[in-house]
Amino acid sequence: MSNFGIADLNAMGSFLHQPKTSDNISVEDFIKKYNGRLAWEKLMKKDTNFHLMIKDVEFFNAIYTVDTSFMRANPLGYNEKVALMRGAYETFMAVEETITNRELFWLLFGSMNCYCDFSSMFLDHTREAVNRYDRRELHWNKRIKYTNYFEDKEQRDKFKRVMDKYNQEDEITVYRGFVCRVGEGKRIRKGRKSDGDSFYEQQEGLGISYSLKENVARDFSLRFLDIWVLIDDFMENIKVLGEDAKVAREHVSQMRVADFFKWFKTLNEEIQFTFMKRLQERIEMRVTALQKHEIDESFGGFDTRPVVGEYRVKKKDVLTVHNMSGKEWEIVALPEATKLIRYEFTPSNYFFKQSDTFTKENF
Repeated sequence: MSNFGIADLNAMGSFLHQPKTSDNISVEDFIKKYNGRLAWEKLMKKDTNFHLMIKDVEFFNAIYTVDTSFMRANPLGYNEKVALMRGAYETFMAVEETITNRELFWLLFGSMNCYCDFSSMFLDHTREAVNRYDRRELHWNKRIKYTNYFEDKEQRDKFKRVMDKYNQEDEITVYRGFVCRVGEGKRIRKGRKSDGDSFYEQQEGLGISYSLKENVARDFSLRFLDIWVLIDDFMENIKVLGEDAKVAREHVSQMRVADFFKWFKTLNEEIQFTFMKRLQERIEMRVTALQKHEIDESFGGFDTRPVVGEYRVKKKDVLTVHNMSGKEWEIVALPEATKLIRYEFTPSNYFFKQSDTFTKENF
């Protein structure tokens, strides 16, 4: 059964009852209309019209109407986007049980998962959703097609070529970046080496998003880290230092993270206040996203560490792939389908480095 109940649906009221345009399509009406086989096949023949129409469905509207650059332009824009997209994902999770058309499910799941970074937040429900009915029985090639429906055909063909190198039983090496609450004494592995299979099971930093590229995972390991948010924001807006900006940039990029705060405290108090205020606004949204509806302070502060794990997953257990255009190379799989081979903490000097394949602007 679904993890969502009446209370959860009521909590979404502010999102579901946004002012609608006359073109908006309700979630329920959209699913009811295209759950049937005949209506679905007819819809697929109108490929171009569908691309336009899907943008007017309530929970997709939030994704397509808030420009990505607006997220980074100012903290309020970022928070607004996160709130809208989180509402969209919650709505999808609340109605997914009514979707019996597996092609429709994977199309909506792929779009939600690709645009909304909240799959870890609803991990238990996501696990139920992908295993519900006969959804996993849809052929691998069709799953790639529908979960990446809004990518152009060239991109979908590229996804297929990358994965066609593997047989269904082949193990693929993937990587995942996450944070570990070392200050809380959290263990990354479920068991010790002497415990057998549980040694390869992860318990801290679980999620369904992995990458074929280790350096991409390393960049992702920094996203929910307080110190990284501050440094990232500071380096992007270092021009506030005026004439000293160039010298400061070179100085900061070579210092240890442990020394950054000491140096930061020597700046003008007004500048410190501006950055710390923005940090708090951004952190609250990110920490809330990690731990559902409430802020979990154990993810805040500076006692969390960025981690990169190396895993093995069989091709048959991969749900889908995304973003193989040279930036993310994302593999989507349930954590219990992966084996954690090794992990390491991201070194402090990496905080100031620019990845070769994934720039900070992509966060």
